[in-house]
Amino acid sequence: MGLIYCSVDWWSFGILIYELLYGFTPFRGKKRDETFNNILKRPLNFPELPEVTDECKVRSDICEKAFSEI
Repeated sequence: MGLIYCSVDWWSFGILIYELLYGFTPFRGKKRDETFNNILKRPLNFPELPEVTDECKVRSDICEKAFSEI
């Protein structure tokens, strides 16, 4: 029970941080089905703008690695 739910919590936290940094959700589609498809198939990209600090970039690399392991 613990590992699956823990992974979802970290994934959700990563999405929240992404939205706080960039101002939009990384996987949003026009409809719910498109959003689900984006989550499953679209690679996570970190935009060049807005510019974020080096500390933030290090943390975003951690998030990217975490997303790829889920």
